[in-house]
Amino acid sequence: MQAETIETKRLFLRGFQKEDAVFAISIWNDSEMGEYLPDEAMDRIDAAYLEEIEKLPEDAVCCYMTAECKDTREMIGTCSFMPSKDGRVYDIAYCVHKKYWRNGYATEMAGGMVDYAKKHGAVKVTARVNKKNAASNAVVKKLGFVPTGEKCYKKRGTELQFCDYLYEYRITDNERSFINSDDWKIIWKQEEKAAHIHGWDFSHIHGRYEAETDLPWDYETLVRSYLKSSLDILDYDTGGGEFLLSLNHPYDKTSATEGYPPNATLCAEKLLPLGINFKACGNPSEIPFENASFDLILNRHGAFDAAEVFRLLRRGGIFITEQVGEDNDRDLVELVLPGTEKPFPHLNLTKQRRNFENAGFQIIQAKEAYRPIKFYDIGAFVWFAHIIEWEFPGFSVDSCFERLLNMQKMIDKEGKIEGTIHRYLIVAKK
Repeated sequence: MQAETIETKRLFLRGFQKEDAVFAISIWNDSEMGEYLPDEAMDRIDAAYLEEIEKLPEDAVCCYMTAECKDTREMIGTCSFMPSKDGRVYDIAYCVHKKYWRNGYATEMAGGMVDYAKKHGAVKVTARVNKKNAASNAVVKKLGFVPTGEKCYKKRGTELQFCDYLYEYRITDNERSFINSDDWKIIWKQEEKAAHIHGWDFSHIHGRYEAETDLPWDYETLVRSYLKSSLDILDYDTGGGEFLLSLNHPYDKTSATEGYPPNATLCAEKLLPLGINFKACGNPSEIPFENASFDLILNRHGAFDAAEVFRLLRRGGIFITEQVGEDNDRDLVELVLPGTEKPFPHLNLTKQRRNFENAGFQIIQAKEAYRPIKFYDIGAFVWFAHIIEWEFPGFSVDSCFERLLNMQKMIDKEGKIEGTIHRYLIVAKK
């Protein structure tokens, strides 16, 4: 795989050439310089190995490069990047010959590849660094990479156990402000194409937006305060079952429903084998369980019918729900789809509290909150708006492009787009 030369302050990162093989091997196969590389140094270099390295420019998925000093044209190291198939993620690696250590070249090489990834529409750059390689760990941290995990393996050809830190660098739209409008459209349509979700997993935009970080209650803590291993519980509209499983409640005391077909299929595959009583259900007024089946019913951001919940609970049973209110994200909707009607104008604490009281419940807790939601790049917003399609009906990059460009100007100026979430909480007892 070939790419144009990357120019940094002191270096050219040019495409690896056949003639560079001997220099590369002098680094990779050296016991000191290659100490933290995954391959063991060989006692001798045979013709087959040399030929293998000479063919690196022909690699179809990884772009191998040689770093040259601008002034002297001396080779000072090697590096590489491997873009994902959709071009959204670049994985980088770098090595510097020991003659040039402690001159900042590794930081310059890695930074050059990060800048290249930014210019070509990537949203994330990843790197793996051996845990014992203090210098290289300092390089990625200096560039703004953050650790996301660890991976251990045996150094090839040996019994040596190596462990790497896994790092990533999230690229926000405002870091790519030099991109023209046509390029923005390509980048945002990539996000549009990627807007699919399994369960209720927003990890795709993790670090690119913030929400629900400062609610005046903690749903999980509240649920756990009522949870006892002897209780029969139901999680209605469980999504992909992620939160339910995190509770570690006895499976034979656990039931769940989900109405969104892809999530229902996922739940059937995930929950039923565990012994959880899962049933697909998309109608909150006709939940397929017998009267007085449960001691505790949970519902987070799902539809509900107070009378049906009352039917399902045993006497003294508890219903806990955290809900998205009618005014959720309305300021964001106005930015791209002005005049759009509220999808659920009845969802507010006043009306819903009255519904529960009318159904025969005693209200134990009732709270409402409005808090900020922040997006640090427009691509993350595009993905979000497609996932929350009921709030943004008819949204697309093509139909809202000029408004998205205006939002990009706000990002360039303020560093973020900020809206408002609306949440309310009810704990009710039968």
